[in-house]
Amino acid sequence: MMRRWASAGPHVAVVAALVAAALGIVTSVHGWPDLTTHMRDDAWYEFAWAYNLAHGNGPTVSDGVTTSGVQYLWSLLLVPFAALGLAPLPDIAVILGVLCHVLAAGSWWWAGQRSRGALCVALLWLGNPLLLRECQNGQETALACLCAAMLWHARRAKERVFFGWALAAVLARSDLFAAVLLLSFVRHGRYWWRGLVVPSIAIAVHLVLNRAIGGGWLQDSGMPMAWLRHANFALLAPTSAEWLQQAWWYARPALLGGPYELATAWGIGAALFVAERRFWPRRFRVAPLAAVACGAALGLANLTVLWIAAGLIALVPGGPRRRPVPRLLSAFGLGLALIIVLHWALRWYPRDYYATVLVVFACAGLMQVRRVGWLLSLVAIAEIATLDRVPLEPLQGQERMRLAGEFLRDVAPQGERIGCFNSGYITYAQRLSGPRIVNLDGVVDARPLAALRQGNLAGWLDAERIRLLLDAPVQFATDPRIPHASGRWIAPDFAADRDLLELARFVVPGLGPRLGGDSMRLYWRRSAGAAPVLPIAAPRHLGRVNGNAVLAWPARRGAVLEMARTDGSRRELVAADVDTLVVLEVPLTPGDSGIVFERGVAASILSVATGSR
Repeated sequence: MMRRWASAGPHVAVVAALVAAALGIVTSVHGWPDLTTHMRDDAWYEFAWAYNLAHGNGPTVSDGVTTSGVQYLWSLLLVPFAALGLAPLPDIAVILGVLCHVLAAGSWWWAGQRSRGALCVALLWLGNPLLLRECQNGQETALACLCAAMLWHARRAKERVFFGWALAAVLARSDLFAAVLLLSFVRHGRYWWRGLVVPSIAIAVHLVLNRAIGGGWLQDSGMPMAWLRHANFALLAPTSAEWLQQAWWYARPALLGGPYELATAWGIGAALFVAERRFWPRRFRVAPLAAVACGAALGLANLTVLWIAAGLIALVPGGPRRRPVPRLLSAFGLGLALIIVLHWALRWYPRDYYATVLVVFACAGLMQVRRVGWLLSLVAIAEIATLDRVPLEPLQGQERMRLAGEFLRDVAPQGERIGCFNSGYITYAQRLSGPRIVNLDGVVDARPLAALRQGNLAGWLDAERIRLLLDAPVQFATDPRIPHASGRWIAPDFAADRDLLELARFVVPGLGPRLGGDSMRLYWRRSAGAAPVLPIAAPRHLGRVNGNAVLAWPARRGAVLEMARTDGSRRELVAADVDTLVVLEVPLTPGDSGIVFERGVAASILSVATGSR
């Protein structure tokens, strides 16, 4: 029986991996990626940086300042495409991301000398749901994963080859430095001090770029979100117990919890088994399983990876005498795990795309399996069974950013500089014409972050002569229980209701408060001189977005906008709770006449075509 399995095992593994890849690819197709499916607002910072550099504006995003708040290798890769202008950068970024994903899969097959085991690993990479989702996000994720994989492949290469991939990895995503450092140490064995050279040069290059472009040694994007979360939590005056509870809440996923399960629980569990089995002689091989069982009995959750690794160690013979300890694999895995420690436990800023590089460790471990068979088959079958572990993120709230970005130039007074916290897409949308956008959260502009940390952003806005602010209302909240609320840091006595006057709002119906509200709003700072006059004084049809009509309606407090139906009834479009200019995206449904009324007014105020344009 065992002989039959030994001969059939490789074929079963390849078939299972092929099915896992095919199903992963099919379930990851959701149409062309956009703001509501894959592409986060942060991706547009890199698009704007590349566009500005390509068109002679320097490495800038926020108006008036250069920034280091992007990942350099990815942003520089986009520059030639921005210069040529053959296709929109967001589309180019998706294509390049998918290409990097495919190249990384091919690298596993090639590095494994095109064996059946290497083919299985390549297929498992190709169909991994997290990698498939994040290679379409417009950011540097897929390139970072490719560089991390190539760094592993170069672990025994000549120093100059290893240095090339080490530098590429650090420039692709700076948090890969820990993996570069540990891998370089271990690859030099007892002459470990020689391993300092490559990581020292790589990080020095990165630091010099940060200093030259952003003015500081750290990237502009490294501090803002982490600082704001910690600072708002500190405003709650937590007790020692509350602080420990908060710290544990963010630290526990770093202990082989949620991020690892999201990446691939069975793959990482198997890689841990490969890396750690040599430490456990036969008489102690049940010890890890007993420890995990005790943790489960004490109420610990998210133990799937540990259950898998400990179970394999207990069931499969091993021990230090059979083969050398895979120190390179252990060092590489620890270096990648430190990425989760950094973003979860230290920064309190968990994001799924940070977990993608963990799949590199899983594949590196599976490549160490001597015989193709049951283990690879098991991992492949587990991948098939857990395809639904990576759903699409709830990014529908970014539709309000799209609406504001597309029509801000129609609404804002000419020549104004507008401050915005969530400014990625809006900045990119204004690159050709429209108002100049100034980033306020500090991700791509270190100046407002310094002002926020002093609790005096209002003073900095005065110095910069920025009269208008644009963002969702929740961004200006003063409740520190909202982790990303910035109101407390604008001024010591800041109150949005008193200090800001709403001029316009960009409304996408149906988003609801769970996504931060249904609108982006343009505010005038009452302390910044006379209120500007908006260029729209009468109802207007501005155009289309997502196939829907976009209307501009100067609304009075309490007024209601309605659409007439062909059967004589009317449906409510939006109600105004303040005097404001409402820019409204209107989905046109069957039965709509296209004639728009203000409730209580007999004559129509606007008419739009109901057919597609």
